[in-house]
Amino acid sequence: MSDFRARNKHEKQFEAAVIAAFADVPTTDGKVDDHGLEKLRKSLKTRLVAPVQATIDDAVDQVCEDYKIDETPKEVKGKIGVDADDYANSLANEIVANTQTAAVQSADFPDIVAKLFSSARAGVIGVTEVTALHSAIIKALALASMIDVQLIWHTSGDDNVCEDCEAKDGMLTEVVGEPPEHPNCNCWIE
Repeated sequence: MSDFRARNKHEKQFEAAVIAAFADVPTTDGKVDDHGLEKLRKSLKTRLVAPVQATIDDAVDQVCEDYKIDETPKEVKGKIGVDADDYANSLANEIVANTQTAAVQSADFPDIVAKLFSSARAGVIGVTEVTALHSAIIKALALASMIDVQLIWHTSGDDNVCEDCEAKDGMLTEVVGEPPEHPNCNCWIE
């Protein structure tokens, strides 16, 4: 099996959803208050469900095809326990918590707070979350005995692979864990 083939499309969907949610957040003098963070949480929860569901659908379809699973993708999705609403909710909470921590630490630096709501950060979130979601689906399928494989870490093999990920390339995930290793990680498991 190769890397998740629809990765780029889904990364862009996540990025667009996060950018739109960031645009919903009111800031005053380069600062965001609790009201703004709560608005961000609600916007993210709403906007992330569709890209999460699309990623789940395409990843399960690809895995069913690659591993020649006899059940339909719909039946497989019912068995793996990855729910788009729950995942989007959890991700929204995580993004808000990270944003809040960084905003508090950078309260005296409005230009840093502005970077928290940048398209660059949204892009990193897109790459990282598509990696995490794909890994979660592969792991869930293996745990549900729907695919019989030892889960192995793979890198993209390009110049963007960090030293930590390169060291894990080809290793069993039960030894090294699953991707993503870090924000913007492009690794995968199979």
